[in-house]
Amino acid sequence: MLAGLLLALLAVRVAAVQGLPARAAAIWPGHPTVALDAGLRAIGQSVAAGHPPPAEVTAAVRGVARRDPLNPGPLLVEGTNAFAAGETRRAEQLLLAASRLDPLAPAPRFLLAQLYFRENRGDAGLAQVGFLFERLDGNAAPLIPALAQYAAQPGAAARLKPLLDRQPQTRGLVLSLLAEQPANLPAILALAPKTGGADDAEWRQRLLTALVADRQYARAYALWRGFAHVPAPATASLFNPRFAAGGPPPPFNWRLESGSAGTAEPQPGGGLHLLYFGRDDTVLADQTMLLAPGRYRLGFQVKGPATGLSWALTCLPGTAAQAQELARGAFDFTVPASGCAAQRLELKGTPGDYPMTVDTVVSPVALSRGAAA
Repeated sequence: MLAGLLLALLAVRVAAVQGLPARAAAIWPGHPTVALDAGLRAIGQSVAAGHPPPAEVTAAVRGVARRDPLNPGPLLVEGTNAFAAGETRRAEQLLLAASRLDPLAPAPRFLLAQLYFRENRGDAGLAQVGFLFERLDGNAAPLIPALAQYAAQPGAAARLKPLLDRQPQTRGLVLSLLAEQPANLPAILALAPKTGGADDAEWRQRLLTALVADRQYARAYALWRGFAHVPAPATASLFNPRFAAGGPPPPFNWRLESGSAGTAEPQPGGGLHLLYFGRDDTVLADQTMLLAPGRYRLGFQVKGPATGLSWALTCLPGTAAQAQELARGAFDFTVPASGCAAQRLELKGTPGDYPMTVDTVVSPVALSRGAAA
């Protein structure tokens, strides 16, 4: 909430000095606008530190109110202090008064919306948000935490959805924040659009990552298939064995590294070009799978040196890994009957005694069942 308060204060500060030359503070330090600007700065710092502003700052702002009774800034400052102190009734009265003095000012409405959402007064909060969207062309970024907090409340997402459907960028930001907690899944599904666009990629990735971390592997996989329109396979297997570029996102498709430790790039026609610099431990490619218990063989061909490169399979949840050097041309592994609900397959680079750059190509892979472990 403090971040939202500071952003609201910043919005008022910017509005307060618009049209006033920057050198005005030096020329006329006693001007009400300059005094209010300084007070807002000091109060913002105090709120961020979690304590009330100094008495002299509050007195200076109140002095502005006496000299300029139609200035909404002092009312906003008092309302902000009351809100931070938990005095919601007094804060509401002050913020409403500030809004009446300047009906087009966004800052009092930012804070009122946060106050209303905090108290589960959804209709009042949504009315303020609707105004902000119209006034600021949908740029209500400081309200994102409050909107997400409100959306997570039972039944709130359905009330919020019509407004966010008209603001897909804001909806994506709200969903991204909600996606950090798997418990918010009902609210996420209620707000999510039927067909996703560019604004939905980030929150979907966050949600899948959070569900896998929460060990909800089957649910994550089902959502991933729905998001990417991937038909259900006859049996759980490895996705995209040819390493085709694009397509559905990780974790149930390949995540490919491109960084200072090395790179993994799809080859035209299939396969993976690996460039490993031999200095750092790194994962060049990985994919999460939901294989049934049993023995498996991952077959492939390697064109070029493969020093320091290996396959590894880790059971999830857990850390114990089965590994095989890439140069062997096959990777045999076993998925045990328990403790291995999901698996992470990795193509890793491990440095040796002396750094060596390795440049090689791995052919499309083939996963078969029943190989000797």
